[in-house]
Amino acid sequence: PQSPGYHNYWMLVDGAVVLDPGTNAFIGYSHMCNGFEIPEPGVTYYDLKDVPHGNVLIRNYFAKSINSWRRIFVYTPPDYEKNAKARYPVLYLQHGGGEDERVWIEMGRTNLILDNLLAEGKVKPMIVVMETSYMPGAFGPPAGGAGRGAAPGAGRGFGGFGGPGGGPYGQLMVNDLIPWIDANFRTRTDRDHRAMAGLSMGGMQTRVITLAHPEVFSHVGMFSGGSISPEDVEKSPNFKNKVKLLFVSYGSRELDN
Repeated sequence: PQSPGYHNYWMLVDGAVVLDPGTNAFIGYSHMCNGFEIPEPGVTYYDLKDVPHGNVLIRNYFAKSINSWRRIFVYTPPDYEKNAKARYPVLYLQHGGGEDERVWIEMGRTNLILDNLLAEGKVKPMIVVMETSYMPGAFGPPAGGAGRGAAPGAGRGFGGFGGPGGGPYGQLMVNDLIPWIDANFRTRTDRDHRAMAGLSMGGMQTRVITLAHPEVFSHVGMFSGGSISPEDVEKSPNFKNKVKLLFVSYGSRELDN
């Protein structure tokens, strides 16, 4: 029996991935998948409820550092359009390997989770930015070759880990994405109101980028994507002095088995 939660599935026909036409398809494992969910009794925090709802906007911006258009999903809280003077903290949320910027909304239900938490008074209103973790040409193309958003003729590979400025993706985030978000949304632009978090590969990106840029982020979250050790913190005095919260989590079912 499968454990509660969301599960991807697909069929193999003569070695080819074939989708079930009777259900919705989602991106995962570097290709489109079907999905099903086994409800967990008493767990409703990600359900669609009769509460005020925020919006999920799809935007394109041009990243000068890589000469390429990028697509992002942006969640704005329910009162964003009603209170034109309010400014909001921002969470930059990175997906896992084989996925893209869609998964936090289509499978992760980030918008519904935040709507419900806001209605219960358990979280403050915030903007959430969901960007792909892939970059044109970085480490060569993944399965499927060049993808949406890649420059002509370029493969769409991982954004890179480590290196100056948190690697290629870290430089894109600091030099292109964050300035564009701050210029086009009513954000609170100081580091005290900016966070980064990610799942799996996105957690690893969060690790290297926030260690390289503690002056940019004050809150850090890593979900099943490595860890930041006490030694890492000691080697980065600015991280230790500037980061207000470091949250690291792992699944429990896999560890139990």
